[in-house]
Parts: sequence; structure tokens; C-alpha cells
Amino acid sequence: MKATSYDYLGGLTWAKDTDELTKAKHRTYSERRGYARVRTRVGAGGETKSLAETRYFRGIDGADVPDSEDTSVTDREAFAGTVREEIGYGRDGGGIIDVQTEGTRELKKDGT
Repeated sequence: MKATSYDYLGGLTWAKDTDELTKAKHRTYSERRGYARVRTRVGAGGETKSLAETRYFRGIDGADVPDSEDTSVTDREAFAGTVREEIGYGRDGGGIIDVQTEGTRELKKDGT
């Protein structure tokens, strides 16, 4: 039987509440924006496990979101939860065999 495990990397981020009914001076950091990266391992017992990593936009307006080659794109609130990049490894501890960078051409071109 295969098992799946997850590692959450990049620290959990919180953003200020954007509730229009609350005055700006009373808004707090109460919106959870998740982790920058999630690693997923799939395999069973002693068999070789596959490893994949997904990098996410977190909707922190103006923050830099790097890819695996350290090329950054500016995050926007509307991008929250969107995949920045998916990386596939041949096996746990192996080298990168596949990289899918999502939407960065459009994001870099017009800066939004």
C-alpha cells in the first residue's frame, strides 16, 4: 500500500484582514495565506519514493515569489493559492527531472 506524506516549507504567512466593514486601524493579521512550498512524497515501505514540490503565490501584494532558479515574480492579492511552479524529482533525494512554471510569462510581461 502506498503512502503519501507532505512537508510544508517557507513558513505559514498571515495577511491583514480586508473586511471593508472594519476600519483600517482595527484590522488585524487574521487571514491565513498558507505556505510558500509543499513537498509531496509518495511510496511504500522500503521502495523508492517519488518527490514533487509545488511553490505557491500567497496573495501578499508586492512580495517577491521566487521559482527554483531564483527568478522572482511580484505577488498580488488576486494570485492567492495559485501555483507558481511544480517541480518533479526522479526520486526522493534525486535531481530535478521536470519543472512546470505556471503563468510567469504573462505575469512578468505586464508586471501584474
